[in-house]
Amino acid sequence: WLLGVVVVVLLGLQVTVRSLYEAHMSINASYFITGTMLFIPLLLIVYKTKGKHVLQIGGALFFFVAALYFREIDAHDDIFLPMGTHWLWHICTGIGGFMLADYLYYLYPLRLVKQKAFSS
Repeated sequence: WLLGVVVVVLLGLQVTVRSLYEAHMSINASYFITGTMLFIPLLLIVYKTKGKHVLQIGGALFFFVAALYFREIDAHDDIFLPMGTHWLWHICTGIGGFMLADYLYYLYPLRLVKQKAFSS
């Protein structure tokens, strides 16, 4: 039930952020909040697996934060690349998504929840 409360609070925060900031910044903040909703339960899974493959999660987090950074600086005129940085947003998101999917693939054969036996 506590996770449900956290999700409701974060969704409320997401709606509030959209009304407080201009369009580009509100989209970035919304992405950050969505990522937070994804990574909070993931921390519980990392704890339950005793930190195995935690570098996958750290790498995914790094690349998602880098992607948000590149998306934000692309909106400014004084960027350091003449072609912009929006493409780096996509590259970093792809790498972060791959690392997260690779971690989930590692989790698949593990039994993290006890299965209830059906009686026949």
